Amino acid sequence: MTFNPGYTILVIEMMEREMTNKTESLGFRLSRTIRKQDGDKERARLAMLEAQRVKKEAEERRVRVFLTSFKEELTKQIMGGHRPRGKKMPHNFMSNRNAPIYSTLHEHHFIFADFTDWLNDNDLQYQITNEHDGMGMDSWYEILVTPKEGIE
Repeated sequence: MTFNPGYTILVIEMMEREMTNKTESLGFRLSRTIRKQDGDKERARLAMLEAQRVKKEAEERRVRVFLTSFKEELTKQIMGGHRPRGKKMPHNFMSNRNAPIYSTLHEHHFIFADFTDWLNDNDLQYQITNEHDGMGMDSWYEILVTPKEGIE
């Protein structure tokens, strides 16, 4: 049998670890366990905060994409000489924390405020209506854009 120094060092380290474990006090072991559990809790808390941040950014992105694409559709329809059609709104626009998107209580109101500023700059106004399929199976909100009153 050949001598393997790496194996010998590994065995010695294992034996030292085992001896150290036998001489650790209960208080030391408990302290180490508490530190590990506290670290696990902190990592879980940070992971939850990160997940919330990612979710919020994704929701904001969806709102921005919806309103940006709606502005582009409106511009194309109006510039093409067509009357703009209403657009079905995502449900979270009207039911986020019991406040509709046009309310300052809505989490993404600041994005909608940019949209309404654009409407005002272009002498347009919006109207939101509650629509339904007529059979009680589905309902949604629709946003319609019209010229500001008095614009001819």
